[in-house]
Amino acid sequence: MEKKPTPEEINSIFDKLRGTVYSQMHSDMQEKLDIYHGRIDCAVPKDFPEYVPPTAPEKVQGAVFQLITDNPVVEIEPQDDTGIARSSSDIEREFSQYCLEQWALWNDQDPVKETAFNLMLYGMGAMKGPLYISTLWPSDDVEKKERRLLQRQRLPIVVHAIDPMNFYPDPSGRFVIECYKRYAGDIRAEHKYFDSEADDYDVLDFLEYWSHNWRYFEARAVAAEVGDAVLKGGVQPNIYGFIPYAWSYSGWGKSSPDGKPEEKAVGILDHIISSLKAEARVKSAMEAHIRMNIFGR
Repeated sequence: MEKKPTPEEINSIFDKLRGTVYSQMHSDMQEKLDIYHGRIDCAVPKDFPEYVPPTAPEKVQGAVFQLITDNPVVEIEPQDDTGIARSSSDIEREFSQYCLEQWALWNDQDPVKETAFNLMLYGMGAMKGPLYISTLWPSDDVEKKERRLLQRQRLPIVVHAIDPMNFYPDPSGRFVIECYKRYAGDIRAEHKYFDSEADDYDVLDFLEYWSHNWRYFEARAVAAEVGDAVLKGGVQPNIYGFIPYAWSYSGWGKSSPDGKPEEKAVGILDHIISSLKAEARVKSAMEAHIRMNIFGR
């Protein structure tokens, strides 16, 4: 069994993954996101607008629409031709279809579509789950008949899309670390060990560590030291027995002989980034030229 890590060891590993292994990959992903949103420095004169080409969002969104339908359908083949096998596959299919519908309904964004978007833009997609969240179901003090009705309306098993820029999987697959910003009120509602006077709308750094045997959660003020954590539930056994994440690269990159993950994370824009920047600069310059020399302003 894996040795139980300490919070200090987990944070040390996180610093190495963030500062060395995934530093370049996340930097490349930020550039792709800037290109997608049209954040390109075109060096135009002050008070002159910059031209934002629609090429990047058109390419990414078009690829996502071709990859993911609005109403995905689950198909599960029976293991054999017996009635029991067919009945079992029908139950699995119906439950899986129900899960997809619930996850699309109760997430802010459809996790399947968001993961496809990340895969196209960044060259990497990741999902978290399935996780059982007991607080999604009504408490025992709700009247029995009403509680059963509410239980049918909400699935307590959740799946979320993960932003690859917050994601730090161990290259050998032994564990996963995710670090992202989260409102204090959101943390307070989910974790009973959260001990902080932070306002519900204060933004904190939230770190999750998951291995097959252990899990660890930590929250602290942005840019605070490790010892200043305000969520201290300690390293706990992972009751699921597996790492609740799935991730993949686009397949447009290649394995690096140096083990560099950025060479796997190749998105649909990677090979046209310079062209997109040139398009923005040229058309911004044309717009500035027309304003200055034709309209005189």
